[in-house]
Amino acid sequence: MKTLLSLLTILMLSVASMAQEGEDPVQWTQELISTGEGEYELVMKGSIAEGWHVYSQFTAEGGSLPSEFTYVNAGEEYELVGGTLESKTQKAYSEIFEVEETFFKKEAIFRQKVRLLNPGLKQIQVELFYQVCKEVCIPKDVVFYFSLDGEEIIV
Repeated sequence: MKTLLSLLTILMLSVASMAQEGEDPVQWTQELISTGEGEYELVMKGSIAEGWHVYSQFTAEGGSLPSEFTYVNAGEEYELVGGTLESKTQKAYSEIFEVEETFFKKEAIFRQKVRLLNPGLKQIQVELFYQVCKEVCIPKDVVFYFSLDGEEIIV
């Protein structure tokens, strides 16, 4: 009976660990920082699971797909001030693509400054397409909604 209970416990723990591997390997958070009259910094932070990595916006052409941001209504409602900045990256040569790739491990932080063109703007939508890779690469999309007035986001 003890052997049966032990085997059952091991089986349940194995199933639970496999279920956790099915979870998204990147957990995203966001922050809005007001930097003055109608200017903000949008911060998007990804916490990357052990063994996984996310590619930079600036990884080599011909390699894995880079992270790409779409700032919805930029140029109409607000303007981008400079480019999207990144936290520290790592580089490694890819034997598959034969290029040096740039990526994040453990954490990826992206920062974008914006200046409002429409002072009545209440929210900003940012879309991110990226790849998260371990033995295989998984394409992912995430949408960030930043509330400029503290009100609830309207999707």
